[in-house]
This record gives sequence, structure tokens and C-alpha cells, in this order.
Amino acid sequence: MPITIIQNNGINTIKEMMNTGLSSPHRWSLCIIDASHISKSFNTLDVLSWLTKAYEQYNGYATQSETHMIMLLIETKNYEGLQSFITSINKTLPHDFECQYDGSTDTVGHINKVTVLLAQKNAPPLKSENPLTNLSLKDPQKYSVLIADDDLYIHKLLSATLQKHFDVHTAENGADTISAYNKHLPNIVLLDIHFPDISGLETMDAIFTQDPEAYIIILSADSAQKNVIQALKNGASGFMTKPPSKEKLAQYIKKCPSIKDFPESF
Repeated sequence: MPITIIQNNGINTIKEMMNTGLSSPHRWSLCIIDASHISKSFNTLDVLSWLTKAYEQYNGYATQSETHMIMLLIETKNYEGLQSFITSINKTLPHDFECQYDGSTDTVGHINKVTVLLAQKNAPPLKSENPLTNLSLKDPQKYSVLIADDDLYIHKLLSATLQKHFDVHTAENGADTISAYNKHLPNIVLLDIHFPDISGLETMDAIFTQDPEAYIIILSADSAQKNVIQALKNGASGFMTKPPSKEKLAQYIKKCPSIKDFPESF
């Protein structure tokens, strides 16, 4: 699916998509282009058409508002993809235009948000005053974690530790873990190696099949267990013995590629 232009009520439609969830397990990014500093004769619909034609390899949605704003919700799969997309925008624009941006993003689940100001080339640094650039989404300060374990004590222990900084989701078996991952797209999965239905290894493989970039940490009571070693070979990002210490948990959280500026301690 190439980028689809939404003509009517596009801003609200895209906001609703972001707030209610997206069907794809891959990462999505929101790019807001503020062209309000360009003369009133500037046609944002033209730029919207240029972008959708130039980036047919991206899946996503795009719209424009009456206030010289362009909103793109695109499937970039990771932060590097978003950076590459923004760099490409500059190459696509007419030679006398350029994008100004600082490269920072707000993260909502797996959605990165970046604001770009469209300006005349060599213009002094600008500041966006359009309210859309401060788009409010569901608790943008929180990341999400999926605790997948059939031990309710582990659920309670980890939830109490993580709930201040994360939206916490839980699952008690492999099938529910796969379903919860697709629904919530958590930044981190804390995955028990043993489940009553399908194994932790099979569960992990199913998640990786849908999202190769998933960040999964294995939980087990036995650090030498063959299944743990196999899980690490299959792509798990780490291992913690149960119950995990806060220090070890914090170490793995700070290594997660989709989490920025996590505090030093809980």
C-alpha cells in the first residue's frame, strides 16, 4: 500500500488511527510539516502530491490542513527510517525550499513524532507556532512493556516496579502473549521461557516473524537452561533470572533502542 492521501477530515482521521492503534506490527512515524512560514501562495497540496509520488515504497497516510500543515503517518519500521525519510524530503522539495528540524522525536508506543518546518533556503532558524506541532496523544511520556509469564507473583512484582514509567500489559500464556504484542506493540517484552500452551521459544519466534525488531528479554529460573541459550541465539536481547533485580531490569531498559532518556533508577 503506497501513501494514501486523506482528503476529508484527514487530521482527525490520522489522530484517531494513532490513538486507537494500528494493525501492522511494524513501527510507524508521524511527520508534521509546517509550511506556515512560506508565502500564502504556497500550495501544500502540491507538496503533498510530490511526497506521495516520491515515496511510493512507504506505506502510510497523508493529509493537509488549511493552515499550511502537512501530516504524514508512515511505516518507517525504526527511527533510522524516519531520519532517512526526512533527509529525502529535502531532496524532493523545489531547490529554494528546505526543511528545518532538530531530529528529536516524541515516542508514543512505536510511533515516533517529528516536526519539520518548511522554509526558504538559508532562512534563520524558525519556530513553529501551529498547535498541530504539539499534537497531544495518549500519555506521550510513557513507554509500554508486556510482562508475559504464567506466574502471577512475577506479574505483580514487575508491574509494581514498572508502572510509574510504563503502560504495563500482561499475558499468562503464549497465545495471549502474541495477541497482546500485536495489540499493544510494546517497547519491551519480558518473556517467560515456559508456558502451559506453546513454549517461550515458539512464542518468541512468532513475534519475530511479525516484527523482526521486537525487543525481547527472557525470564527463567535457570540461567544455564538449554532453552535460554537457544532463545539468545534466536534473537532475544538478553536474559534475567527470576525474580529479576531492579538494577538488571534498568540495564536492559536503557539498552532498548526505542527508549530514550530513561532515568538512572526506578
